[in-house]
Amino acid sequence: MTKNEILSMLNAMIAESKTAVLATVEHNRPHLRWMTPAMLPDHPESIFMLSSPHLAKVAQALTNPDVEMLFQTKALHKVITVEGNLIVHTNAALHSEILEAAAARLRVLWKMNADLHDLVALELVIRKAVYTQPMKGEKTIVTFAEE
Repeated sequence: MTKNEILSMLNAMIAESKTAVLATVEHNRPHLRWMTPAMLPDHPESIFMLSSPHLAKVAQALTNPDVEMLFQTKALHKVITVEGNLIVHTNAALHSEILEAAAARLRVLWKMNADLHDLVALELVIRKAVYTQPMKGEKTIVTFAEE
């Protein structure tokens, strides 16, 4: 499986399920939360999200940028786990791109953080993706960048 094939599948999963689970680490303990991801055409090997800068995941990413993110189809017959580095951006143009790509799916973000000006962009730069088909017992690993 190529990078482009797994990126295409990742885009399809995001379009179908609209959410994914982000895992960060703090004090050697994992922390999981649902996120609303988006992929941007100008950054094909990254996954983007918006967050309040005041939430723990932002501080955790600044301290330890190594994260994982879990994507799945609704039927759970395809699963992709992505690992990489999470970068925190304050770039307003990037915020606008992410908003445009994911606006219809950001209801929870608006309930938690109504101030559009008080957001940071989170960029997960993909290092490795693992595609699993649980019902077939198949797993494929695609490396994007050397560790």
